[in-house]
Amino acid sequence: MSPSPPLESWQILDLLTHLVEKSLVVYEETGDGQGRYRLLETARQYARDRLMEADEAEAFRQRHFDHFLALDEETGPRLRALGQEVWYTRWEQEHDNFRAALEWGNDGAAGLRLAGSLSWFWYVRGYYAEGRERLASALARAGATADPAARAKALNGAGNIACSQGDLAHARAYFEESLALKRDSGDMAGVAKALSNLGMVLGEQGDYAQAAAFYEEGLTLHRVRGDAVGIATTLVNRGILARKQGDFDLAHASYQESLDLYRGLGDRRGVGIALVNLGNVALVRGDLPRARALFEETLVLRREMGDRRGTAISLGSLGLLARKEGDLSAARAYLTECLVLFRDLGEQPPVAETLAVLGSLDVAQGHAEKAACLFAAAERLREVIGAPLPPEDRDEYDQDVAKALAALGEPAFSAHWSAGRAMPPEQAVAYALADGDAAP
Repeated sequence: MSPSPPLESWQILDLLTHLVEKSLVVYEETGDGQGRYRLLETARQYARDRLMEADEAEAFRQRHFDHFLALDEETGPRLRALGQEVWYTRWEQEHDNFRAALEWGNDGAAGLRLAGSLSWFWYVRGYYAEGRERLASALARAGATADPAARAKALNGAGNIACSQGDLAHARAYFEESLALKRDSGDMAGVAKALSNLGMVLGEQGDYAQAAAFYEEGLTLHRVRGDAVGIATTLVNRGILARKQGDFDLAHASYQESLDLYRGLGDRRGVGIALVNLGNVALVRGDLPRARALFEETLVLRREMGDRRGTAISLGSLGLLARKEGDLSAARAYLTECLVLFRDLGEQPPVAETLAVLGSLDVAQGHAEKAACLFAAAERLREVIGAPLPPEDRDEYDQDVAKALAALGEPAFSAHWSAGRAMPPEQAVAYALADGDAAP
């Protein structure tokens, strides 16, 4: 049986309107002045059966795959640009369609392209377990002979997620294979980025000398190519490594050079990143007034830009600074606004992190019951998304949990811990934002 001819746009709208009137399709407002149509499950099953009978199921699935691959590759870069929240919301709405495309696609090479393009969305939104699994499946299906650029992109995405999960061994393996592919293809810009990723992993593993060597090689490549953005990005990463080593002079110099480059480029987002990092150096050096000035400058900048994600990061930095200054009320104000923004952005990893920090404030302010609930809710969310607590935060976290336990006693602490673990993330956020110690 020959495939049915494609419908004109006006015919599609007429048919959808008719189906809505018959209660077979549901029209839903999306809150942004847009709307989406959704098939009822019975209608979906009926349509699938008719497609199978007409021998059109494969053709339909291929059109579905082609559409969502094109959508992802054409507009996916906007996930990294200013105004990205709109696109993250769109991707969240389309997530099931992307999943279906990955499951229906028969072309391993095209599936690898789609998975690689989706990897940044999975990484930022905290779909760690699913992202790792789908990337691994796509890499296996496409095989080692797949297009080197597509394979390297998927490997890089898998490495980012593995690193966030604390799986540094696999992250290193992913980044090393990506680097080899970039070197073989002569993609020097890609080589420099892969070197930076490897430097990040090796720094986390404590191999500071090799990490520094990778950063220096990457910097050299970027300088030869005259890539000011690449130079600035690598300087930021080198500064993070230097800070880990306690070399605050090198960290400051790296961040300052990156700030000068970003200012010269007119890259306000980059300026915000460099200012926050300079503030972090001032914070660990104990220069709290300087840290506050830098954090407040970047907060104003990011609010002016409408950069909600950057604003949340700046608020979190100011919250940690206020806690260090002993102004717990101000710290709570900054961190609750930070939590609301990350909740609204749908970014689960920083939501878990902020819940735990608010729990530590509750310990300090004598709200042990609430602290136990928030610690447990944060821990449960980390388990669900596969994002363990960073090792550098473990000692302080364990101390705060121990303080809550000592204040409550074992039976009460266990009861509040169980209540916190049972909270869905939305309820945990609402509880964190509520005043006092009211039971969840």
